[in-house]
Amino acid sequence: MTIEEFARKIGVSSATVSRAIHGKGRINPQTRQMVLQRMEELGFTPNLHAQNLAHRRSHTIGLEYLGRTEVLSDMFLIALARGIQRVLTQHGYNLLLNPVGVAHERESLLRRWAHSRAVDGAIVVGDPDVSVEWLQKLVTQKTFCVVIVHHPPPPLANVGCVTLDLSRGIVQVAELLCGLGHRVIG
Repeated sequence: MTIEEFARKIGVSSATVSRAIHGKGRINPQTRQMVLQRMEELGFTPNLHAQNLAHRRSHTIGLEYLGRTEVLSDMFLIALARGIQRVLTQHGYNLLLNPVGVAHERESLLRRWAHSRAVDGAIVVGDPDVSVEWLQKLVTQKTFCVVIVHHPPPPLANVGCVTLDLSRGIVQVAELLCGLGHRVIG
């Protein structure tokens, strides 16, 4: 069912349905509640592709683990993806993950997603770093990227960076174990 068909069925305009769905614009709270309730009753779901075309955004972020082919067997990477998904969902975004294939194919796929506007942005986990040349090919004026790496790349337009510093954690673990009296640590 299209938004127009749904609107006719419940006796309102498609603009009213749109305002009810997005919670924007002038709409009576009772009307909004009625539209949302009727959506549930009739099983109406807005067409995400149409919304994306209208807003010129996909509301999707690509997540790529460079250098990893068995992403789904790494508990750290699974936990990281879950955390990212939880935050993206709170902000109305979806997560797109390609867990298979060799590194250069995954890099190429993420670049295609970015340039075709299938994703609005990308989060790239380096292994341990990310090629600056590849990042320059990935980002566009409309596609932003955040990299999670051990060593930050030089500043690039539309690229943010989260640096992993394991050295502090290693020191804390060693101090804890020594403080507990351990002398042989592997």
